[in-house]
Amino acid sequence: MNRYNELKSDLEKAESNMERQEIKKEMNDIISHLRKRTFADPDTKKAQSNIRKRLKTAYKAIDKAGIKGLAKHLRDYIKPDNAYGLYYSGATTWDITR
Repeated sequence: MNRYNELKSDLEKAESNMERQEIKKEMNDIISHLRKRTFADPDTKKAQSNIRKRLKTAYKAIDKAGIKGLAKHLRDYIKPDNAYGLYYSGATTWDITR
């Protein structure tokens, strides 16, 4: 972001249209690059933490109900996706309905 601010200052001092165009192009390149990057949303991080807690509670309840195989399967196949979410990597699929 420092480079962008430098370019902004340079744009104000630019003496020719060609120089302004080059500066604007570099500024647009920086903006395009930033738009492509993903930043963790703190609310999403909090949500993932809450989901992990709920999953642990569910695993304990499933174990207590005597379905230890299912609890183990879910523990093995529900994994973080490194973007503050979770994904299921097992072969079995299911629909959750209300």
